[in-house]
Amino acid sequence: MGEISVLETQHGSQLYTIGIQTYMTEVGVYLIEKRTLRVAWNIRGLVNSLIRKFDIIFDNNYGFKTPPPRVSDNMKTQETPP
Repeated sequence: MGEISVLETQHGSQLYTIGIQTYMTEVGVYLIEKRTLRVAWNIRGLVNSLIRKFDIIFDNNYGFKTPPPRVSDNMKTQETPP
């Protein structure tokens, strides 16, 4: 009878250890995801800052214009011969 309770205790402590390890893994993944989101948000801020700086530079340069898109006559749809 005493042997059964020892086995149950060992299995219970093993399950407890596995539960703690699983929890710590989930916490680690959460922290990695949180750090990744923070880095992505910082990159977004840097890109937006660069966009604003380029807008200011190009707004003051009156000689700069975006070229209009070219439409080629060679791109017309043609019928496939039978």
